[in-house]
Amino acid sequence: MAQSYIIPDGLGDDPAGWFHFRQNDGQLLDHQANTAGDVKYYCSQMPSEVYLQENGLISWAGLVVADSTDTLFRIDMQPMIGYDEERYPVSSTIVAEEDADLPANYYLPQCGGYGIEDVPAYDRITWPDIYSRIHQQIYTCNDGYKIYYIIEPGGDPSDIRIEFTGQDAMTVSTSKVEFYTSNMYLALEGAVAYEVDGSNNATLLTWVPTFSQNTDGTVSIGTDTYNSSNTLVVQLGKAASRSAVADPRNMEHSTYVAGTSQDHPTAVFTAENGDVYYAGYGRSATFPGFTGPNIGFKASNDGFILQFNSNIKALQMTFFGSSDNDEISCGEITSYGEVYIGGTTWGTDLYHLAGQSSTNHSTFNSSTGMIARFDNNLKIAYSKYFGGSLLTQITDLAVSGHDAIVVGHSSSDQNFPRQTVSGYYDQGSNTSMINDAFVAKITNTLSVSYCSWLGGANTEENPRIDVDNSGNSYITMFTNSSASHTGCSGNTSGHTLPLCSASGAYNQGVSTNGDHFLMMFNSGFSLQWSTYIGGTSIEDQYSLDIVCDKTTTGKFYLTGITSDATVFPTSSATAGYIWTPGTANNVVYLMRFNNKSYDWHTFLGCAAGNAFNPRLTYTDNEEVVIAYNTNCGGATACGSTTPSSGAVPLCDNFGTKYHDGTNASVGDAMLTAFRSNNELFWSTFLGEGNLNMPTGLTFESTENKLYIVGGTTGNIVFSNQFPTHQLGSNSYFQTSNLGGKSGFLSRFSVEYANSVEEISDNGLKLKAYPVPSTQLVTIESPIGDSKTYQLIDISGKIITKGIFDGFKDNVDLSDLPRGQYIIQVNSTTGSSSISVIRE
Repeated sequence: MAQSYIIPDGLGDDPAGWFHFRQNDGQLLDHQANTAGDVKYYCSQMPSEVYLQENGLISWAGLVVADSTDTLFRIDMQPMIGYDEERYPVSSTIVAEEDADLPANYYLPQCGGYGIEDVPAYDRITWPDIYSRIHQQIYTCNDGYKIYYIIEPGGDPSDIRIEFTGQDAMTVSTSKVEFYTSNMYLALEGAVAYEVDGSNNATLLTWVPTFSQNTDGTVSIGTDTYNSSNTLVVQLGKAASRSAVADPRNMEHSTYVAGTSQDHPTAVFTAENGDVYYAGYGRSATFPGFTGPNIGFKASNDGFILQFNSNIKALQMTFFGSSDNDEISCGEITSYGEVYIGGTTWGTDLYHLAGQSSTNHSTFNSSTGMIARFDNNLKIAYSKYFGGSLLTQITDLAVSGHDAIVVGHSSSDQNFPRQTVSGYYDQGSNTSMINDAFVAKITNTLSVSYCSWLGGANTEENPRIDVDNSGNSYITMFTNSSASHTGCSGNTSGHTLPLCSASGAYNQGVSTNGDHFLMMFNSGFSLQWSTYIGGTSIEDQYSLDIVCDKTTTGKFYLTGITSDATVFPTSSATAGYIWTPGTANNVVYLMRFNNKSYDWHTFLGCAAGNAFNPRLTYTDNEEVVIAYNTNCGGATACGSTTPSSGAVPLCDNFGTKYHDGTNASVGDAMLTAFRSNNELFWSTFLGEGNLNMPTGLTFESTENKLYIVGGTTGNIVFSNQFPTHQLGSNSYFQTSNLGGKSGFLSRFSVEYANSVEEISDNGLKLKAYPVPSTQLVTIESPIGDSKTYQLIDISGKIITKGIFDGFKDNVDLSDLPRGQYIIQVNSTTGSSSISVIRE
């Protein structure tokens, strides 16, 4: 049996749980696009990536990410034997331990016809016997990693001599070694010493190891006295720091998700079993083949998908793309477990399985669309290019049965995969060299069963789509086309948008400026209704979303950004939260439609700030939730529709919802929720400073959870930290983005608005409804014996007591102050409690 090198940490820290050392099975390339075979393990989940080779060699690399050629830097840390000109590297074969149980799949051009799948990652890497009875080790922890020198009995710590190369400058003090390049700073610090006895118990020593620089430039580690019959460990690296939200309420989990120092999450979606998929794109790990500056390198992105279970335990990760930039923009999973992603690629060698083929028709180095399908464990099934000879971008997709319905925009008819179907809407061409929108139906083998243009005479871009429970598709997009024709069919000659009227449907009329456009198709893709959306000002080109009520056919919400709400069309609704700013500004509009009728609206944001990038989802309890970015402040109560010029409404549903009342001037994420009666009941910032941009929002119906993803520059290392909170000990939990731009993933519980399950159960199976209530709330239990109840406020004070026989009874809340209460029910069968709210 192979020797194990697992030792206790001197400060009691556990593995990080969020970053690991990935085994290199051929997926890693160097800066010249050659396989980096010398690298055995690496970690790209921090600003200075770490690469591990045989013989104790640790390399750090930093990269300036830009659109032009960058400069790549590398610093090497190499244990040496000998002195001055006679020194040479140690000899040691690398050993990996503590499997992180997070396999990764790589579907990239260098990965062969079947990809490189199930690549393991580890938490502990050891180089045994770099000197006689001395081992070097690197180990994960929440603030990065720690390096250990393990000196077994008989080993001499004075043998340790470490050479550093590649840095522009190095300073050595007794407490730390610092390295500088023009774009990277590293420090070895936080040294402690401890003994490990024969029972593997650690005892921290009172003295601190020191650093000193030798005349040949190598660095030695000074030690003091210890019990030489025990193992001495010199540990370099800080203790893990954890910080969490003080009062999370319905926030169940919130974490950074940093795969590199430049991550761009774009989508979150869930499976019927509660699994969560987090998709986007980030910079690929590329090993610099040489140390020092001035290594030409062009940064590129690959798409990624991470899979978590319902407890947010990381299960699987997959990388997909080409040797150039690849960006996943959208994703979804069918009820059959088929995972679709769509996006954009600039590469000519997009990955596909052996036996499959796909042609990139784009010319002049323009981008084109990409589509891929995976199984529910993120193993690839099909992939292909999608587009014509000029720029094509896929911006959104929805699923229907086994199929995906994708939307995007493109600027060329040539080689575009238009596909007509009898009875389906058909617009036969686009306006040459100008972006037009399109819609396409894709089978689970990625064949195009239907594809049509959707554009007018000018620009159409960034369409979004959702599908309701009857298979109707709702598509919205930006348009700069003012010319239109009356009718529900495509126009193949005049390049005008169809204004398709329907009985009782909202119809805005002609466009007067850059507007949004809305189209409804039935399940047979016959156009049923369309209209412009917008006022006489310009509606934002990039900020759009749409979501359907999956239980009520024809009910949906539309959101976007308008530059002047004072001229934006409003509904005739008077009930619910309705705010209209009195001055022009970039604010969110939120519209509700029922059977094509525009029946409610509000604006969100503030009159003295800006809003960006709204995202929508709809819950099973008929609540619409919107996330957006804003630099507004917050002070106004949710009931007020006359906020101060710089304030957004904030409320926490009587203390039951997560609440963050402060914002940063650069913009936080904002979460806002409305009930079916259009009442605003929850509104909070999410961010704690720096820039926090929501990019994806979804509701998981199996366990009633709300998920939001986005990008953040918040960092625990500095003063502004994104709010974090851990669901469980096995949940993916990263407390810092370590200085780069990170993604975030947050989860909130969603209670039913008209029925709340019990919060403690000893057999009574309680329900209470309606919740919240202004008068009576009904308690219901299928257990029919005699029961007593107590109504208790949140301080523990008993407000009233009562008895009920049978299966249900009413409790009167009308004389109580607004807030949360607990009803405790006791019977011979057991005791249960349930939460209710007096509104």
